[in-house]
Amino acid sequence: MSEYFWEKSGWEEKDKHLSALRLAPATREFPTLRLTPEPSLFIVRGPRQVGKSSWLKTILSRYPEPMRAFYYSCEGIDSYRELLTLLESLRSSRDLILLDEVSFVSEWTRAIKSIIDGGYTGTIIVTGSHAADLRQGTDLLPGRFGGGREIIFRPMELWEYEDYRVRAGWKALDHGELCQQFFRVGGMPASVSESGESGTTPRAALETYERWLLGDAVQLGKNRESLSALLGQIVLTMTSPVSLHTLAKKSGLGSHNTVLSYLQFLEDSFALRTCYAMNPDTGAPRFRSERKLYFTDPIIYWIALKLARVPVPQNVESQLAEMVGFEALARRADAAGHGLGFLATKKGEVDFFSPKRWAIELKWKSAATEVSKAFYLTDLPEKIVWTKNNYLKEWPRGMSSSEIGTE
Repeated sequence: MSEYFWEKSGWEEKDKHLSALRLAPATREFPTLRLTPEPSLFIVRGPRQVGKSSWLKTILSRYPEPMRAFYYSCEGIDSYRELLTLLESLRSSRDLILLDEVSFVSEWTRAIKSIIDGGYTGTIIVTGSHAADLRQGTDLLPGRFGGGREIIFRPMELWEYEDYRVRAGWKALDHGELCQQFFRVGGMPASVSESGESGTTPRAALETYERWLLGDAVQLGKNRESLSALLGQIVLTMTSPVSLHTLAKKSGLGSHNTVLSYLQFLEDSFALRTCYAMNPDTGAPRFRSERKLYFTDPIIYWIALKLARVPVPQNVESQLAEMVGFEALARRADAAGHGLGFLATKKGEVDFFSPKRWAIELKWKSAATEVSKAFYLTDLPEKIVWTKNNYLKEWPRGMSSSEIGTE
């Protein structure tokens, strides 16, 4: 049997993922993974280029017995049968199996289920860039995680971007300057590294992420022109409620069902989040009502503008502030198990709303003026107005980074 690359001395020096980590101005802290003798399955989700492969290579480089480990990128495997044949060949010889981008393998869960049920006693870590497929994998593998768990990799938030700048030894920025840079650069590792201390536009990273988004769309049966048109409508309507019918009409996608399938692709690719109107009495999302759509990272916003060939909106900074703010709140709401959406009443709207808990109104200006009547009239334990001064600094109880954890 030929020697695998990680079994050769000094392979880390030539590996593109580990080399990129060494050359970066600073590095993110990867999740801590404690490998135990107990059989374990870890499922790692997150967008492409966010660092999943680098994390796997880091685990591989630190594993004390390279001959008992195995790494494989699954993008060249078509079916679960091929994957199962590979796994069966490793059953007795490898204690650690790392499978990168497994979500492109049709019915991959059948192969994982078969080897675990067949008595494999080691650790399996799988990564993927499509949430729906990996979620389905989780549903189809009940009771088979052992000592493992699910891990989600996401782009950096504003606070992490600021921490990265500190660790890189870059000049400290005031809050306003920091926000402006983050709105331009976003939190993808390659984007942050390329933009550098001055926060210049990361053109190479933009091209890379654009190819990723379009390439995955085409591979999953979507039309490039249709996706571009829809992205343009999302950019233009981002901070306002919009219906699926309106999106279908203005993007030329034909029907609301087609629009919904494209939105699902963007959500499953970790590029988009939907913000629903919330029922203040029941706390349930109003799925049939108009909804707001937000990209998950500024770089996706800039890609959407380019693909749609629409001019930069006059309120671009306000749009980005609301988009970044919603993503930060959504992560915290997910971690805390809270509902999150917006509130629409006859007296107006509230930007961010967690039923029976809190409301946040965002005014991208120095002072809190023109706040909606709905915000003042809604009876909640906590209400906050975010301005340029306290944006992403003041949080409802239990929602700060230190209170929810950062994984």
